[in-house]
Amino acid sequence: MHELTWTRVADGRTGEGSGDRVERPLAGGIEEGISINGTRKWTGKRGEWNLDIDHIEMRWVDSLPQAGSLVLTTPKDKTITLEFDRLADAASA
Repeated sequence: MHELTWTRVADGRTGEGSGDRVERPLAGGIEEGISINGTRKWTGKRGEWNLDIDHIEMRWVDSLPQAGSLVLTTPKDKTITLEFDRLADAASA
């Protein structure tokens, strides 16, 4: 869990953020990677942004998660969703 407040030096603009995430090793252990579940939130002059982190699985050998989803909700209640699903165990040539 975290709670933050920040001020941008250039113009004094401020923001607040918080989050509550749980990170656990993947089935193959921490050497393989981690899974992440939780939320993050940012609030500032333009409103509140929310990020839902749902069963993201990250392996150290991959540049992108192999499973899970991220859902970002903007201050105007628009949502952007990124879903990840491994299609093969190894990269094809």
